[in-house]
Amino acid sequence: MLPVISPLIFSKFLLDQCVFLQLSDLQQNLPQYTEEVQIIEPDDILKKAYDDLADELKSAIFNADKNMLSTYLMTLLRYPDSPFANEPIPVTDYYQIVPADLPEDFIYNKEQHLLNYVLDETNKGRNVFIYAQFTGQKDVTKRLENLLNGIGVKTCTLKTSVKQEKREEWLNEKVKDGYRCIISNFELVKTGLDLLDFPTIIFYETGYNTFTLRQASKRSWRIGQTKPVKVVFMVYKDTLQYNALALMGNKLEAAMNIEGKFSEEGLRALSNTSNIMVELAKSLVNGLDENISIEKIWQSQSDNVIDLSTFFKSVKVNYSKKKKSQMVEQLCFDFDALQQA
Repeated sequence: MLPVISPLIFSKFLLDQCVFLQLSDLQQNLPQYTEEVQIIEPDDILKKAYDDLADELKSAIFNADKNMLSTYLMTLLRYPDSPFANEPIPVTDYYQIVPADLPEDFIYNKEQHLLNYVLDETNKGRNVFIYAQFTGQKDVTKRLENLLNGIGVKTCTLKTSVKQEKREEWLNEKVKDGYRCIISNFELVKTGLDLLDFPTIIFYETGYNTFTLRQASKRSWRIGQTKPVKVVFMVYKDTLQYNALALMGNKLEAAMNIEGKFSEEGLRALSNTSNIMVELAKSLVNGLDENISIEKIWQSQSDNVIDLSTFFKSVKVNYSKKKKSQMVEQLCFDFDALQQA
């Protein structure tokens, strides 16, 4: 005989209750999930060019039109990954900042780091999905695609021209055709698309939106995944890229502390873009708060993971013999055990 449950259970006992579940609570034997931040030293030539540009833009923030703030910050986020063919940045009608134009026929440290990591992963039989932020006018994906194909890793880029409803089919076809690495803007896959064929995810660029980061980072860690999932964040040391990821990690940590109390819309509001932009500008001018560091944030998150299943009281309910008050008591959360953890 198949197990059954009376619909009255919902109307009498469960209608005014709410339980928040994560994938790990579903007992689906999901593989291990790990996140790693890789902080990369910029090349000497890139460091000098970036520092000079940052110094000029710091002054411009005080003296120029505040509407240009977004342009300045986007320039500093993008420049380390694309230090060539950048247009002059207007400050006033009579003054503009010209970023140093570095050689394109040179593989920079972060690029080399990416090539080494992807080659190692694919040699282990693990396909790789790479996220980039700047995929429009200042597209970095074509250069990465050429570099990866140049070392023998068959790579292509998912573009906005592939309609949303066709993207899963497109990915499946690419895997069948032998592509080992896909590059994409994280906005294209952050919701509704599983990346089960790509157990390694690399954020080559992260942007500054915690909601997007949260959604995109778990695309591979879904029910049906059989391989351990790795998520890697690559940032240049002592750049606005580092500051952005540190600030997002700090906000993400705060969001995790209130998990279950806010909806995704609430989390979206928590990661309000304008607030992050202001914090980025402050970090550029005044430096990053010494209490905010990528290393501390990610370490604290990994150290504080608790298996909540051990804190739920066992439930054995005989509906015909139990009163409502007794059932509610058995279905509660064991907070005493949690406080002792």
